[in-house]
Amino acid sequence: MTQLALVIDLDKCVGCHACAANCKAWNTGGKFGPLTDGAPYDKEPLGVWFNRVQTYEIGKFPNTEVLYLPKSCMHCKNPACVEVCPTCASFKRGEDGIVLVNYDDCIGCKYCSWACPYGCREFDTFD
Repeated sequence: MTQLALVIDLDKCVGCHACAANCKAWNTGGKFGPLTDGAPYDKEPLGVWFNRVQTYEIGKFPNTEVLYLPKSCMHCKNPACVEVCPTCASFKRGEDGIVLVNYDDCIGCKYCSWACPYGCREFDTFD
């Protein structure tokens, strides 16, 4: 089985969040099509996120620098988020090992977020 992965060079990351926005756009939706998030940079973005960018400020003013740390889904060999999902909405695709969510089956229990040992899965409720 092929196992895909995402590699990010932290020396080149400028914190633009393009990786997170594209990951969400690519991996959301169900029978109703893609779920769009009109404000992905707000304090409370909508839906399931597999990729987030954390920002850390290092040093003391005026000698500071910013470190951007993308946290991406690791697409684990035996993902805990898949194991805890009561509706099997979280699943691992067999052909490439990618962990996905079937939004038509997701009930929003957030077990996947709590189970992720890397803190990569986030679920933000939406109305």
